[in-house]
Amino acid sequence: MMFGLATWDCGDHGRVWLLGMPSKSQVTPGGAVGRALRATALVQRNVKLHLRSGFDVRGLVKNPITLEQARQVVMFHRAERENHFLQIVEQAVFGYARSPYRPLFDCAGCELGDVRTLVRSSGIEPTLRELRRSGVYVSYEEFKGRTPIVRAG
Repeated sequence: MMFGLATWDCGDHGRVWLLGMPSKSQVTPGGAVGRALRATALVQRNVKLHLRSGFDVRGLVKNPITLEQARQVVMFHRAERENHFLQIVEQAVFGYARSPYRPLFDCAGCELGDVRTLVRSSGIEPTLRELRRSGVYVSYEEFKGRTPIVRAG
């Protein structure tokens, strides 16, 4: 099973990964889609706040980082990418009882251990493709509440 994963490129700050799936079956704007939209808006506000508070241009001008420091930061984040992804899935999907994404994983018969195994053995992108093939995703029309979310299983 697969879930929809949205990424936003935040320039020097890297990429922000967001899970973008409402609930399992028929979705109404006031139901899971509404909750998903509110959650997405909350995440967007938090990202903007983080970028504003975490990116002090004056500090960067006064204390510029070297190319080697920048490389070290990028290498650190690349090395921790899989762990960060798994933390998000664990907390936002499997660790949150009211997660709108959980029914998609359940419908696909996918548990947290399955996601961990796939990520560790294949990497993030192949795992996302496999989850998509398994039905863990939300189309644009489903996300907007224009069509119900229906998956086999």
